[in-house]
Amino acid sequence: MVFLSYVTLVGTFPVVLNLNKDKNYIIILFLIIAFQIILNISTDYNLFRNENLTTNDIEFRRGNEVFQLVYFITMNVYFIYKLQTAKLLHIKEKSSKVLERLPVPLDSVKELQQLAITNNPIFLSEFRSVFPDFEIKLLELAPNMIISELEICAFVKLNITTKEIASYTKSSIRAVEGKKYRIRKKLALDKETDLYVYINKI
Repeated sequence: MVFLSYVTLVGTFPVVLNLNKDKNYIIILFLIIAFQIILNISTDYNLFRNENLTTNDIEFRRGNEVFQLVYFITMNVYFIYKLQTAKLLHIKEKSSKVLERLPVPLDSVKELQQLAITNNPIFLSEFRSVFPDFEIKLLELAPNMIISELEICAFVKLNITTKEIASYTKSSIRAVEGKKYRIRKKLALDKETDLYVYINKI
């Protein structure tokens, strides 16, 4: 009943192969499978009877069995390769789409994060050059926001946590939380609104 394996193999073609790009390859595979099925049917699914076999018959049967074994192993390896390639391509395309949606180049964000980590005094000015409209929009929402609060908002924009902000600015966690509380109050945010989500939309 080896012929049933061919049916399942053909069924994988639309999933694993590209029907347009792999057209010639599919035709070759189909002809090989069709030959094997016809051979099995014409011999009543028993290529040779076990009795009265000549040496040539035995060699031909063994050769055919070896061919089928190699054929299926090759197909399995190839199909696994195609599936893995398709998965990696999907991940790559998804990553590209995410990067395309970023408002600024990823390298610029990483540079800003590095300036924040080292508590570099040029952090805020560099942040303004990367996000030129951010501070303007923020001040339109909360005109009474002071410079230290604007700096905290810049950290939040870069998804830096409260603990990390405290570490980078040599402040206490409570001090950072206090600034965040005042920022929320000036922005008139309710308790349900996530500050990070809100800031990242600005």
